[in-house]
Amino acid sequence: MSYDKEKIFKECLEIIPIEKIINVKDLVCFLPCCRKTFYNFFPENSPSLLTIKEAINDSKVITKSNLRKNWELSDAPALQIALYKTIATDEEREKLNTTYQKTETTAKIQVVEMTKEERKERLKILKSKL
Repeated sequence: MSYDKEKIFKECLEIIPIEKIINVKDLVCFLPCCRKTFYNFFPENSPSLLTIKEAINDSKVITKSNLRKNWELSDAPALQIALYKTIATDEEREKLNTTYQKTETTAKIQVVEMTKEERKERLKILKSKL
């Protein structure tokens, strides 16, 4: 089946705000073409795909903003905590989160070069310890 690239592009930009699309994979499900055709029309980093992704990003921002408004107006403590966590500083979030773990390492990796014979000998020693 033959598809009109410009028509598909316009359809994308119309569908995104109506269906509140938040990723390209979901968008393709609403189109008359398959995913392969979509990416043939709009290859990675093409101006058209970047425009589509920009529209999707706008849709995400609107959705997140609406969620935050609903959370703020809600009487549900879980939603209010979720909102607080999204706007909290790292220190505040750490104090709220009972499973917060901060991991830091100062380990250094030392690369040792070996000949093929040295590797074989080392493997032999390690296998003998098993």
